[in-house]
Parts: sequence; structure tokens; C-alpha cells
Amino acid sequence: MQAVVLKVPWAVAVFGALVLLFRGLLAGIYFEPTAEAVADAQLGREFVGISCCVLVAAAGYAVLVASWPWWVAVGLVTPVVLCGGLTWVASETLFPQLAVVVAYPAALAAGVAGLVLGPASG
Repeated sequence: MQAVVLKVPWAVAVFGALVLLFRGLLAGIYFEPTAEAVADAQLGREFVGISCCVLVAAAGYAVLVASWPWWVAVGLVTPVVLCGGLTWVASETLFPQLAVVVAYPAALAAGVAGLVLGPASG
């Protein structure tokens, strides 16, 4: 029962961060650089940064505290490296939005696996 109680806040943090990441990436899509669109894109970059910090913390918890398999942490860090890194390096392009096609399935699989799997054996 205690394991379920600890998994619920972790799952809320992971899936909340993924929603925030998606919202931040959507804010970076604009066709005309008006003042409102640029301000919304800046807010989107902040959302991406916050969600990346939450995902790194969740990956650290998964490996260091919960002793889940290492690939759960790798799946959670995939959007951080791809989407977060590309947002930091090339935020004016659509590369971060394209990277979500690869990063989101890995993160969703890791989030579901963190809920289903128990501690690593070994």
C-alpha cells in the first residue's frame, strides 16, 4: 500500500510535466512575430524549462529512491535532452516540436512503466 501512495505523486508529477512540456512547445509555434506571439513563445520556453526540471527530478527519484529499472529514467530524460535541449539551442525553429514525436512515446512508456513495475531485481 505504501508503494502505491508513493507512486501517485510521482505519476502526477511526470504526467503533469509532460502536459506542461506539450503546452510550452505549442506556444513556440507562431507564424507572425507579433509582440503577443513572441511573449507567448517566451512563456512557452519557461514552461519547457520547468517541465524539464520536474522530469529530471522524477528520473532521479525513479532510479535513486524507488530502485526502478534504469530505462525508466532514460525514458523520462529523453524529452529533456531532445525537446528541452533543442528549445534551449534552437528555439526559433520547429526542431523542438518535431523532437516531441520521438520523445513523447519514450516518456509515456517510462511513466506507465513506473506505475506498473516494482523495484529492480539485482
